[in-house]
Amino acid sequence: MSASAARALFESAWRRPPDVIASAPGRVNIIGEHTDYNGGQVMPIAIGRRTWVAMSRTSASTSHAVSAQQDAAGEFSLGVGKAQGAWWDYVHGAVRAVPGAAQALPGVLVAVVSDVPVAA
Repeated sequence: MSASAARALFESAWRRPPDVIASAPGRVNIIGEHTDYNGGQVMPIAIGRRTWVAMSRTSASTSHAVSAQQDAAGEFSLGVGKAQGAWWDYVHGAVRAVPGAAQALPGVLVAVVSDVPVAA
């Protein structure tokens, strides 16, 4: 996977180029799961796999996300923090975590590609 794959998925879904493309490495925790946010010791390390995200603002009040690895595209509202129980909840939560994003952005369009294996 690469930035060009993220751009291609975005442009295929929304017929326009993204405003930004970014990536982050996959990670594993050497010591414990669910330990870091409970105050325990954990040692996350990056692995040789990545997730790429292409994103643009939209004037619509509904945000949309599509993934090359998932069978369904999703929609959500940045002003509503309720989880839907779907993969795009991760996208929704990440965007909402940016200070002021829910107030500054009416909506976003997001395309996700990754070579990090999807957990069953």
